[in-house]
Amino acid sequence: MKKILVRMPNWIGDAVMATPALQNLINLNPKSQIILVLSPACFDLFVCNKQFICYKDESKTSNNRLLYYMKLVKTIYQEQDYIDISIAFTNSFSSRFMLWLLKSKQNIALRRYQFEPFLTKAINVYKNQHQVQIYNDLINKVFGAQLKPKGYYLETKANFKLAAKTIAIAPGASFGTAKCWEAQSYADFCSQLMQNNEDLSIAILGGSAEAKVADNIIGSIEKKIQIRITNLCGKTSLQELIAVLQQIKLLVCNDSGIMHMAAAFDTPTIAIFGPTKAWQTYAWQNPNYILIDKKLDCAPCMQRTCPLIHHNCMRNISVDEVLAASKRFSDK
Repeated sequence: MKKILVRMPNWIGDAVMATPALQNLINLNPKSQIILVLSPACFDLFVCNKQFICYKDESKTSNNRLLYYMKLVKTIYQEQDYIDISIAFTNSFSSRFMLWLLKSKQNIALRRYQFEPFLTKAINVYKNQHQVQIYNDLINKVFGAQLKPKGYYLETKANFKLAAKTIAIAPGASFGTAKCWEAQSYADFCSQLMQNNEDLSIAILGGSAEAKVADNIIGSIEKKIQIRITNLCGKTSLQELIAVLQQIKLLVCNDSGIMHMAAAFDTPTIAIFGPTKAWQTYAWQNPNYILIDKKLDCAPCMQRTCPLIHHNCMRNISVDEVLAASKRFSDK
């Protein structure tokens, strides 16, 4: 049996954007064993999927990264005996080094440097396209195919029950505050939407890092409305979050991993963009998707915080604009 190892992207959104390429990898190698090496942040996205054998890469928090990789590679070989092809979806030096330690017959990644000593083959692809297409082009070039990428694919066995009419907001973004719509804007949106919809509940989604922002949003809303808002930040596993995203009637979010996770289920989504490249990271093939982007001259700056301080790419997006977009979904 051929064994193919894939070093997956580190960020949740990027990992989800790699799932169409993974499905095509399986289609091209139906009798092969696919092994994934995942960051701790992404591990639970794939752990229940029986198509893959998953290993966690916790090297970033280890005292000695070199020693950690040596132990990880030893574990992989003890359990798998051999690896035929190793492919990295990441561009980092560390992922290339790990592939080299694996000593597969082929070590392959997207070309980043002119000289790639740790790879047996560096692949050139067209970079000015959606990230889904970049990952998919890599797989096509490795296996001499021309398969088109389909939609995202995620699965879960978790159960997480919500009220029948629940929408969600996701006010965070792991990359930095530049990607985030103002917390007060989220609060005003929730307040105005719930005043006109007495049977509506709202869930606030995110990791533990967003819990305080979520509390501040709830604290800015009238007490009689607060009882219909639930702060789930840091209170769901990724598997439970997938279950939540399948149930909600609408998601309002920034350019984030949650946006991409929701797209796997065609969840109605309003995505608020500013400092990032919307054409490269919009929610791939979600038919129920509205993207709001002011396209300022200073954007996309691709910075974690606004280098001009004003943050107008986000502040210029009004609550009324997002409310109007939500009405387009409720009118369907």
